[in-house]
Amino acid sequence: MLANNEILYTALFYALSLAAVLSALLMVCTKKILRSAAYLMAVLSMTAGYYMLLGQEFMAGVQILVYVGGIVVLFVFAVMLTRSVELDEATEGVIGVALTIGGIVRLVFA
Repeated sequence: MLANNEILYTALFYALSLAAVLSALLMVCTKKILRSAAYLMAVLSMTAGYYMLLGQEFMAGVQILVYVGGIVVLFVFAVMLTRSVELDEATEGVIGVALTIGGIVRLVFA
């Protein structure tokens, strides 16, 4: 019989895996480049969640700071500097994506 902690870790692993796969699919399938960057940020955040499940808090912090904080911001700035027509999209879904990512990160780090 599994201990309660093992069941919790297994459930968190499957939840992170499902969220990571869905975010990766959305990242590849979307036609809006800023949404693709947001989904990339979600996938990289899920990777930090995997590190947290393994007990590697330092690696999770490095993942957030370097990849989510650095690479994605650099990607968004590069896209914005090219002045693409696709950047004129409405921001109605950005708040929902941000709240979802924030909730998942809160569950992982809580």
